[in-house]
Amino acid sequence: MSPAATPGRETNWKLGGGSTWITGSYDRNWNTVYGASAIPGRSTRRVRPGDNLYTCAVLALEPKTGKIKWHYQFSAETSVRL
Repeated sequence: MSPAATPGRETNWKLGGGSTWITGSYDRNWNTVYGASAIPGRSTRRVRPGDNLYTCAVLALEPKTGKIKWHYQFSAETSVRL
């Protein structure tokens, strides 16, 4: 999956993204910042079809560059608040 906007959905950013779920943490041994994101804003399948990449997820980031090292998405296409 590409972190760039999917063709045909370039304006999804206007709908809101996944907010920060908890305060991030830093692991000095792995030089990694971990954070979690919530469900995307306006999270209905009609308005936001697809997997809404990086929402409902844990992300591991490179602190100096912000580059995503890895991510795990718990629930793609989330349309129901649990």
